[in-house]
Amino acid sequence: MTAPGFPLLETVTGARQELTVVLPVRLLRLPDWSEGPFPFELGSRRTDTHTRSTYFAPASARALYGAPGRPRRWHLPLDVKHDGMHLLGLELLRAATARNPEHALAVLHFSVERPLLPALRALADGGSIPRTNSSVGPSIRPGCWPASPTSATTTRPSP
Repeated sequence: MTAPGFPLLETVTGARQELTVVLPVRLLRLPDWSEGPFPFELGSRRTDTHTRSTYFAPASARALYGAPGRPRRWHLPLDVKHDGMHLLGLELLRAATARNPEHALAVLHFSVERPLLPALRALADGGSIPRTNSSVGPSIRPGCWPASPTSATTTRPSP
């Protein structure tokens, strides 16, 4: 509920809005993307595998980022803009278990230059996010997004 005299949250755009969407996928083969997490830069600071690994105990860092010759994460920088949404890139994180060896997580990194609340509601309701590009696939919908047509498939049926 918004107090009288203040704009409705459906119409508010923040000064800097970032949105990260994490979806389960099946990793059928290793992608030919760059190894490591999606690198972010802010001024002279860069967050890459080496920097992020220092945030955690060694065993946790290996679980999140892999080890030399055994990557667990890959990223693909993109620059796709549509209706106030800017897809900065994608990540795949292998989360295999003995019971589910193809389990992985897809991570979509967005910058948002429009009111954020309607986008969050669309995701929560299972609505489609606008098409990104033909190499990624059709509409991206929670639970049914393939990371690429040949490297991952969905883990649950589309809504």
